[in-house]
Amino acid sequence: MVLPLVPAVVNCVDGVFTWVGPRGPVASWFDTGGWFLRQLWLPLDILVGIGGAAGLVLAAVLVRTRRLVLGTVGVLLVAAVVGAVSGVVGPSISLLPDSALYESPLRGVPIFPDQMLSAGPGISPLWYSATFTASALLLLLTHGGSPRGRRPYQTVVASVATAAVLAFVPPSDHAPGRFTTASDCEAADLTRASGEQRFVCAVRRIENPPFGKEMPDERLIAYGRRLCGIYTRGDLREAAEFRAAHGVAVLDETALLGDICPKARADLDAAAAEEEAEMLAWEAEEQAQCDRAPRHRPLIEPVRATREKEPVWPEVWLEAYEGEGMPDDGAYEQDLDLVATSPGRLLIEVDTTYRVCVTTETYDRRPPVETKGWEHVVEVGYDSPTGSIVLTDNLAGVELPDLALRGRKGHYRIRVHYDPPDWEKRVGQRLLVMAWPGRGNDRVVHRAVVQR
Repeated sequence: MVLPLVPAVVNCVDGVFTWVGPRGPVASWFDTGGWFLRQLWLPLDILVGIGGAAGLVLAAVLVRTRRLVLGTVGVLLVAAVVGAVSGVVGPSISLLPDSALYESPLRGVPIFPDQMLSAGPGISPLWYSATFTASALLLLLTHGGSPRGRRPYQTVVASVATAAVLAFVPPSDHAPGRFTTASDCEAADLTRASGEQRFVCAVRRIENPPFGKEMPDERLIAYGRRLCGIYTRGDLREAAEFRAAHGVAVLDETALLGDICPKARADLDAAAAEEEAEMLAWEAEEQAQCDRAPRHRPLIEPVRATREKEPVWPEVWLEAYEGEGMPDDGAYEQDLDLVATSPGRLLIEVDTTYRVCVTTETYDRRPPVETKGWEHVVEVGYDSPTGSIVLTDNLAGVELPDLALRGRKGHYRIRVHYDPPDWEKRVGQRLLVMAWPGRGNDRVVHRAVVQR
């Protein structure tokens, strides 16, 4: 009677309560045999998986009729054959643990729920077959003959003891173990944590992780190492069979396995290095585009002129904002055609898809108008209340030189020149901003964008 309990206890300790599960030709036959057979397979699979065969042996030992003993021996041997066939043939790819394949007419209850299979398929059914065969032979040798007399109190004591063991002894010899929560991970210093701890927290922080939602930490780590083995081997067939059985696409979980699996970490590092190399190459190309762009040669000498050594990359726009509490006279509500202003605010629009080559110039008098080589040139009036006109983009960390003339407050004229990137000449987009003291709030478009 103890023999059929051995593989059942091993499985239950690992959190597996099925005998064969969704694998092998026998389970496939039940699955394709109609709704009734599919509904019949789950309780049968669980009954045998948790040691139900031991109860049948116990009944045969207690009653000891020749017919019951021989019937029990036959059932055990049939179960041994079923387990052997299922264990030798292996998993059935057609049996997926989702409601699409295991849909029941009773409100779509899945026959093999995902949580039932989350701990894995358990030990091979061949172990069940071996114990069933041994138990059948022992039963046949010891009780296959005529029944012997037994006192009533012996039968009662044996029955009560066996029922107590089966009903009340837990299927584990230790506590479930620690379960780290997402809040525990938020409070922990993961920079000093082990890879296993970081892996556990990576799973816990996902609201609906692909695996391990209900697993204690120790089992989750063991499960992660199992996934790491599949990921490291990289066998597409093995990965497909595992996905079919457990619903986890192991080869797609590189980021989640990175802290516990060296192969996944190496792949992440390689991908990061490749991405960084691409970014550095792109930045170098944009720097070269700015270097190839023609330099502006002022027609009169500016008080200050700065050509940015590196191209800037605004997130939204370039903005000069002179102090908190300034009234908003509608700069943000204006039609931002390259440039818009209100007292203390100056907005300049550029294409934020690419970096921009910027030159700023400050004059003490009005410079001549230049439109050659520029697609769009607009001149506006601007009132500076503090004498500091600094174009910035705080989101991108961009800050350009002060356009004001030696801290002068008051009215200025701002002329903005813009030219888009020229991909044939491999020249990036350019921006030239001129500022000088001057009156007038009128907006002058020296060159408008030609609509093509």
